[in-house]
Amino acid sequence: MNHQEQSVATVDALVAATKDAGVQHIVASGFLTNAPSIRLSSGQSLRGDGGESRIAFAAGTDGLQLSSALSGRRVTTIRTTGSMERP
Repeated sequence: MNHQEQSVATVDALVAATKDAGVQHIVASGFLTNAPSIRLSSGQSLRGDGGESRIAFAAGTDGLQLSSALSGRRVTTIRTTGSMERP
């Protein structure tokens, strides 16, 4: 694995990877809970490592944020959950 691909198994590691310009591919494993809103940078992708990979976002957050100008952003093979209620 090179710096362009980063495996994450904690919410803190996920957040750090999204903020690291050197990370192009984020591979999440396990069940990450109570995640804050995250935004993929231009050219970043997020995928699950296996069929059980999942990110549950904290209540009151926007979850996974993608702009209309995706610029190479990609999300594949991962389940995300969040709350529909906003404060």
